[in-house]
Amino acid sequence: MIVINCRSTPDELNLSFCPLSCYVINACSLKKRNALQLLNTEIQNFDVDIAAVTETWLNNSVASTDLSVTGYNIIRRDRIGRKGGGLCIFVKDCLITQSVAVPTTTDSKYHKMHELLYLKVEKASQVYFFMLVYHPPRPKYKPDFLLVRLSYDVEYLMDTYPNAIIYLTGNFNQLNISVLVSETGLQQVVNEATRGNSILDLFLINRPNEVHCSVFRSCVKTDHHALLINCADTIPSGLAPHRRCKVNFYDLRESNIDA
Repeated sequence: MIVINCRSTPDELNLSFCPLSCYVINACSLKKRNALQLLNTEIQNFDVDIAAVTETWLNNSVASTDLSVTGYNIIRRDRIGRKGGGLCIFVKDCLITQSVAVPTTTDSKYHKMHELLYLKVEKASQVYFFMLVYHPPRPKYKPDFLLVRLSYDVEYLMDTYPNAIIYLTGNFNQLNISVLVSETGLQQVVNEATRGNSILDLFLINRPNEVHCSVFRSCVKTDHHALLINCADTIPSGLAPHRRCKVNFYDLRESNIDA
């Protein structure tokens, strides 16, 4: 097992404070064999403040105690009435955390279909809002409704807490976020493909100069790459990509050696 040190320092990130570090992954089900054990191992090794998982595929048959990670509290939102989907967040138990419910101007039936999970987190006297999203490839709602809701929620939180740092992340699939970005001023910082050749797992923030994002292949069996936020030296220099090369071997068996 390779342990990767991802503890960041303010100097490495050009910050005057230690920012909130995150791990984000679309697990494509935590019910798979060894998925929970591998997730637990990665969370412990990376030692992030928050680990967020989309597509947990969990339901009430799986107790939160079965998902426990030492040193972390878990907050989850399972999809109701249909298979798949689901969100959960592991947050260090030393951080001040509370769930957030943004008041809405409408009571649309589609709001219940949106898979969102919001947390207010305080670290080193800095307030963060961690907003986790899962937008399925074939939603039962109109994508524009989700975009309007996200824009409203982000603007509400920034107006209410003008000094807060907003982290909006998750699996957005093919959702067009251009209007969301223009209306809220958030910037998307993931620049590498997270599934195939596409960037489906996003990370948006209102202070892009104060975040460092890396994409890597998780040991959890999934067709998505994971995100690491504010974790320096996530890939050791000694683990360079493998390259094929041609090597000549000489047959030194006795029958092939001249007397």
